[in-house]
Amino acid sequence: MEYEQILAILDEWIATYEQEFDYLWVQGRMKVLDKSIKDRREKLDKTFIKIPFTGKRLFDDIGVLPGHKWIPTALMEDAKEVTKYNRLLEQAKRMVTDLIETQSALIPEVERLAREIDNLPESEIDHRLTDRTSRIASYMSSAQAQ
Repeated sequence: MEYEQILAILDEWIATYEQEFDYLWVQGRMKVLDKSIKDRREKLDKTFIKIPFTGKRLFDDIGVLPGHKWIPTALMEDAKEVTKYNRLLEQAKRMVTDLIETQSALIPEVERLAREIDNLPESEIDHRLTDRTSRIASYMSSAQAQ
């Protein structure tokens, strides 16, 4: 295998780790939105007005009643956050699919590449290879810490 091919495979491998960290960021943002949505919905659920003797409830979504002025704003904010959450969910689904396909295609090449790197003479190893392998090692340790 040529040296440039080795570097190209290492670059692909580095890119998959970067995709994983992007996915973790999306996942973290989804958790924040999910908590915000749940908290707001709990607060909104407490604002239902029970109609006596009917078992029905009324919701002041216009904010006419005193103390309910914040409800329309909360509903608009809820709609925005749910939309953001759904977009992030779709993005996460695409990212996971791409990541799984890329990693499964890359694993056999990486295993073969590890053998190739071990067989390289010391004179052929330059800073590009050591730079990429150190980046991969740091990504691996960061991923394990996550």
